[in-house]
Amino acid sequence: MSPIRLSTSAVFDGQDGEGVIMDSSAGRLFTLNPVATAIFIAHLQYDNETDATAYLMERIDAEEETLLRGVQHLLDGLAEAQLLER
Repeated sequence: MSPIRLSTSAVFDGQDGEGVIMDSSAGRLFTLNPVATAIFIAHLQYDNETDATAYLMERIDAEEETLLRGVQHLLDGLAEAQLLER
């Protein structure tokens, strides 16, 4: 099972490398830059944080600690906006 799930009111579109999350219950639209989109997709696709992080480390030029902080910041923000569940 993925480490995250979209909330029931959220819809994600990751085409064209930039993600969009629409929150139908609040009528809000969130856009993600290409790195945030890659992070979000990896966490939807992989069964655990370790595999998602390994995938991202191969694709994003960043120190592991920096990447992990960025991942945490993104996922915390989306959870706070009630767009995903962990």
